[in-house]
Amino acid sequence: MKKKIPILGGNGFIGMHFTQQLSTEYYIKSPSRKELDLLDTKKQEDIFYEIEIIW
Repeated sequence: MKKKIPILGGNGFIGMHFTQQLSTEYYIKSPSRKELDLLDTKKQEDIFYEIEIIW
């Protein structure tokens, strides 16, 4: 089972290349600007619910 990694800015130039490199080994969750409103905690929970956060 692949580990899940959230990437913010995955549609930008660097993020897109970063996502392509990691997608062979990991499941990448990269929400678009429209999908994720950082001021809306409910949307944040919905998008990142399945991702284990490690500090």
